[in-house]
Amino acid sequence: MLSDNEYPALAPFVLSDSPHSADVQFLDSRIDEFNLAHTGVRDVRYLSIIVRVGTRLLTMAEAEARARAARQMVLSTHSFQAPAFYARFGFEVVGRIEDYPMGHESIYMRKRLR
Repeated sequence: MLSDNEYPALAPFVLSDSPHSADVQFLDSRIDEFNLAHTGVRDVRYLSIIVRVGTRLLTMAEAEARARAARQMVLSTHSFQAPAFYARFGFEVVGRIEDYPMGHESIYMRKRLR
């Protein structure tokens, strides 16, 4: 086992609910680089639509995904949110985490576009 003394240049671990934006950007960039090296996917632009008009927004998101030549859409929701809504649009459950949050499930869904 290595001690902290063997890595004097490393900063101590910091747990925070409000990380510095530069730290988040740095990590996002490293994750993007890693993912690109393994997948070849270069389009890492975020697509975020934050308004509560479900059908129209989901249709817009799918149109944009198709315009980007995406092969699938992936989303996460919870059992108390909208899994039935997404299923009506062709999303299938591909993973579940029980009791996250306690008494509910975290659900991962996918819709194949090709």
